[in-house]
Amino acid sequence: MANTQAELVDAYGYKRFVLIKAFKRLLDKDLPDGATGLDKSAVTEFTGDLYEVDAEISYHRATVLGGIVTELTDAQKTELAELRVEFDTLFENTEQGETIASEDWPDRTTVQTDE
Repeated sequence: MANTQAELVDAYGYKRFVLIKAFKRLLDKDLPDGATGLDKSAVTEFTGDLYEVDAEISYHRATVLGGIVTELTDAQKTELAELRVEFDTLFENTEQGETIASEDWPDRTTVQTDE
């Protein structure tokens, strides 16, 4: 998926740099001659284009993940459910912001399959 989305992810990043640069120039009072600030409609339109790219990336990821989830075997679903219970317990027993030691994480060194 990363290979198929690389172009979109790059486009998103480069578009963000343009917006970041505009706000940085505003902050530094380094605007083009005659400009007194950023054009709200231009920023709104540019941001809309940025969100469109983000939405396309997110939609594609959701579609791929949905396809994976629908193909899970019963054994894999059971394993995920058990792992979720273990993670929930782990997080409930840990104070917010604390680091969880490696040895406290559930051990999942083997993957069960129906094969």
